[in-house]
Amino acid sequence: MRKSLVVAAAWFLGSNPAATWAQHPAPAMTAERLVQHLQRVGTDVQVDRNVVEFTYQGTRGACIYDVSHDRMRIVAPIIEDSLVSNAQRRVMMEANFDRALDARYATQGGVLYAVFIHPLSPLTEVELTQGIQQVAALQQNFGASYSSGALMFGAPAEPQ
Repeated sequence: MRKSLVVAAAWFLGSNPAATWAQHPAPAMTAERLVQHLQRVGTDVQVDRNVVEFTYQGTRGACIYDVSHDRMRIVAPIIEDSLVSNAQRRVMMEANFDRALDARYATQGGVLYAVFIHPLSPLTEVELTQGIQQVAALQQNFGASYSSGALMFGAPAEPQ
């Protein structure tokens, strides 16, 4: 039994996923690959220069990217900021810490948004899809769980 555990541990320790990734890294995300991916996963996709509007699982959002600054963001409006109560703001801030994962609640121009922000070139298609899913979930779960997915680090949100 001990010998099989040692062999299994040696095999596991010898199979280094990070080393495999380093040998075969994903190609850099480009504007073209970003738009193509959004066209595959979204519906009603509209491209206007560096802004791609799309619908994902009932959530209307946009991806804004800037190649020269190597940044991108996925945003989805939720509600007018003036309609958000202080109790909801407290829960959103807690959610940003323990259940929003890589997406976040943010305000800009009098609107509350769900957002996912990431450098463009190292972004993988898996991370992009997860970011879109998390933004959609944050928008849909506002006022309820305030969660962007199944993983939650803290206590459940208090009902509002």
